[in-house]
Amino acid sequence: MKCKLKKYIILGSVLFLFVASCNRNENGETSKEAKNNKEVVKMPDKDQIEKYSEYAELKKVTFTEEWNDNIFKEIFQKEFIDAAGKYRKPSNKSIQKIVEAEDTVVIFEDYIKDIEKVLNKDSKIEELDKEAKSFLEALINEKNIMKEIIDYYKKKEYEKDSFKKGEELAAKYIEATAEKEKAYDIYSQALDSFSIKVGKNIYEKSVSEGKKATANMIDYMNELNKFSGAAFNKENLKFSDQELKNLKEIYVSMEKTYKNLENTSNSDIEKEKIDKEEFEKIRKDSSELMETAKKMLESTEKNNQKDTAVFASKFLNTYSKTVDSYNIIVLNSK
Repeated sequence: MKCKLKKYIILGSVLFLFVASCNRNENGETSKEAKNNKEVVKMPDKDQIEKYSEYAELKKVTFTEEWNDNIFKEIFQKEFIDAAGKYRKPSNKSIQKIVEAEDTVVIFEDYIKDIEKVLNKDSKIEELDKEAKSFLEALINEKNIMKEIIDYYKKKEYEKDSFKKGEELAAKYIEATAEKEKAYDIYSQALDSFSIKVGKNIYEKSVSEGKKATANMIDYMNELNKFSGAAFNKENLKFSDQELKNLKEIYVSMEKTYKNLENTSNSDIEKEKIDKEEFEKIRKDSSELMETAKKMLESTEKNNQKDTAVFASKFLNTYSKTVDSYNIIVLNSK
């Protein structure tokens, strides 16, 4: 069963709403407490928040059905590469298929333009811009090789060189795809790390100000974001033993923060003027999230891909509702 999942929410972008609302004074400066915190992360300004959010949205694109339905790659892997990963001379039917897969190139070109637009904004986020640029360059390289392969077969150059260039292009495409995937992983990790780093700072500030309910909520949402990022960055939810071990460790941390969230007193919620109804929704949905995440891990450990996909879909739907409630609380706190 082929599992295609969309990542509906990039939680990091909503964390920054807290930055905008509670980490700056009227003059736009960080609070005195933040300045005295040696571990403090420099808070992003409004333009950087916008840029980060756009990067996060671009990351989400790679989880869409359109992106996963890479016809070119599917045809190439099935009909131009053998079981050993070596080039094989394609049939006339296979050649026709790869020539007609030009729509994949268009998808790449549109995505490349979107990344370039965000990357070239005046606002700079060095640690993200660097990885976005590397990912962009890898995408452009893969796209160019795809076009070269299509042109090669469209012009029937293989009739003149007995598929010699076809073999060379196949090797280049395999290498370019691997480089693109590696660059994407680094880009994705950079976004998650940036979000977690800022979220940690907001959590520490809430603790220093004695805002227990806020701190418990943010601490839990940070761990939830870590789990979601680690789980759904993986294609088709297939994990190595080490990756599964890491997911289990994140789950344990998430469970600890969930218990703190669950035990948050109503008096603290009221004192901090948090929307009680939405906070209760987060608690209720989080109980379901913890149970679903546990079942997802258990089915993954048993290599039951079908159940893993079912639990993953359920997790994402509840995760979306949890973030909706979180957004409402954040917006009402501004």
